[in-house]
Amino acid sequence: MKGSIARKTPAVQMMRLFPASQRAHATYILDKSTHQRRDRDGKLEVHYKTVRKPVTLYLWKRHLAGKCPLVLSLACDDSTSGVSVVDVDQYDIDVTDIVRAIKGRKLPFYVRLSKSGGAHVYAFHEKRIPVAEATAVAEGMARSLNLAKVEFFPKPQNPDPTVLPKSLSMPYFGGAGGFIRPGSKVADQMHVEEFLRNVARLTAEQRAGLTRLATPPRKTLARKNKNHHVHDPVLAAVIEADAGKGLSTDPADTFPDDPDPELKIRVALSVIPSDDYEVWFRIGAAIYAALGDAGYAAFDEWSRESSKYERRACERKWRECAKMGSIEARTIFWHADQHDRGWRTLYRRLLNREVAA
Repeated sequence: MKGSIARKTPAVQMMRLFPASQRAHATYILDKSTHQRRDRDGKLEVHYKTVRKPVTLYLWKRHLAGKCPLVLSLACDDSTSGVSVVDVDQYDIDVTDIVRAIKGRKLPFYVRLSKSGGAHVYAFHEKRIPVAEATAVAEGMARSLNLAKVEFFPKPQNPDPTVLPKSLSMPYFGGAGGFIRPGSKVADQMHVEEFLRNVARLTAEQRAGLTRLATPPRKTLARKNKNHHVHDPVLAAVIEADAGKGLSTDPADTFPDDPDPELKIRVALSVIPSDDYEVWFRIGAAIYAALGDAGYAAFDEWSRESSKYERRACERKWRECAKMGSIEARTIFWHADQHDRGWRTLYRRLLNREVAA
C-alpha cells in the first residue's frame, strides 16, 4: 500500500490532501503590477477571478507547473474539511519563530509564507471533520503558538450558491511558496515531493486538545432554544461554532461597568475589517447585544468600510442579529485584539480626553 501511495503523482496527492468545495474555485492575475497593498493593514490585494467549475486534477497539474494559480475554499460542499489553517496577518513576523514554537510543542503544523509576507500555518486531519470543528482547531493552533492578528480557515459555506466562501491560495505554485522544513532555522522550504513524503496528520487526541484550547465555552444551555428561529444556515453554523468562543477575557470588557460602551465598540471596530461574511454576522450580533437598536448606526458605518456593502442587505442582516442570543459584546473586543491591540490605548486616551474623537 505504501509503495502504491508513493507512486501517485504530486498532483493526485495534493488534490487529496486539500479537499475543497466543488461549486467553484478561483485564480488570480500573475502580473505583479496589478497587485497593491492596502493602506489600512498592508495586506497585498490581487485581482481574483471566480471560476464556477469543479476542482480537477488537471487544475492541480497546472498549478504545480506554475501555469495557473489555484485558490480554493477548504470548506467542502458537505460542510466538512480536511484542513485547519491560521492566516497570520503580521507582515514583519519572523516565520522561523513560528517554526521554532511548533518544534517545541511537537505538533504536526506546517508553515508557509503568504503572498502578503505574513504566514499560513496548516494542520491536516486524518479524515474530513465538520467545518466548525476544523475552525476551532485553527483557533487552538493560534493560541498554542501565541499568534496575534489572525484569521481562521475554513469558513462556512454561504447559503447563496453563487457566493464562494473565502478561499486561500494553494502552496507550491510552480514549485514555490511551499512549506518550511520542520525545525528549520533558516526557513528553507521543502520540495513538494519531500513534503508529501513526510506530511503528518493530527491525531484525534491532538485535535481534541487543540479544540479544548480554543476559548472555553460559556454556559448557554438555558438560552439554547433562543436561536431555533434563525433560518440562515451560515448564521446558524456561526452561532453553533461561536457559542462561547472568541470572547475577550479581559475584565475591563465586562459590560455594563464600562464608562462609554458605544465609544469602546466604535474604537474596536476601527481595526476590524468588515469584508468577511462570518465575522460580519458575529460582530453585528455582538453590537446588538451591547447597544440594542441604537447600535445600528455603528454597525452600518462599520459595514460601509467593505466593498461588498449594500444598504438593504445590511438592514436585513441587522434584523437577524437582533434575534440572536448566543453572542456577547466581548466578541468585538476579542476580534479587535487579533488585529491590533493598540485600539485599547486609543480608547483610554479618548476617555481621558487626551485626543479628540
